[in-house]
Amino acid sequence: MDLVACGACDEVLFDGSGEAPAGLTALGDGRTPCPVCGSRVRKGTFLAEVVSRHTVEARVTARPGLGVDRLVAGFVAAHERLVLAASSNRPGDFVHPLYECLNYAVFADDQLRHEATARREADWVEALSSEDQALVRATRCARNVVHHAWESLIEATWKDGASNPVWRWKAIGRASLTPRGRLRRGAREYAAVLEAEDVMGSLGSLQRVLLAQVSHPAAIDAGGTSVGRPPS
Repeated sequence: MDLVACGACDEVLFDGSGEAPAGLTALGDGRTPCPVCGSRVRKGTFLAEVVSRHTVEARVTARPGLGVDRLVAGFVAAHERLVLAASSNRPGDFVHPLYECLNYAVFADDQLRHEATARREADWVEALSSEDQALVRATRCARNVVHHAWESLIEATWKDGASNPVWRWKAIGRASLTPRGRLRRGAREYAAVLEAEDVMGSLGSLQRVLLAQVSHPAAIDAGGTSVGRPPS
């Protein structure tokens, strides 16, 4: 048997040498939990055949991408760069780390939803407070409307005498951003919790929500988790 890792937490469960542990082949039956993270998912999702014993890149047949912890760590790192860029009066300085930060948030949300579905559980946001649910659903709506072109949904506002702008979320119904059909899901939440609000404040709240979903938030918060380039 090849080296095998958990498709949910990326933990190596068998290094490919010697005899495989009893029950390893049953891990993907949808009932047997991973001994590390406890995930119960189907075989194509759960078992990741690692390309070789000397690489950390797992080839997952049914679940592409990184684990939730690494995606949230990417969000935190991008958010730190965004905080530094917020003092700039050049739009490009702010939009680039914003794009990275929000894409990490979207991928983390998608991964959390995938894992909940694989465990045959409800959407992960259902366990959040009503306020945090609204924030996540509003972010999903924004993503669906702009299809990752986040700069079309923010605008700079200036206070009298201020040397730097305050970036705010636009009204989602303006111009070409009017959501139609299924894209209207979350539009009410967007209007309630994001529209006209400070982008930095909402992302700070989103970071708190995402950190609560990872295994070791303190390590990520302190910059202790290594991440690669953002997903494309």
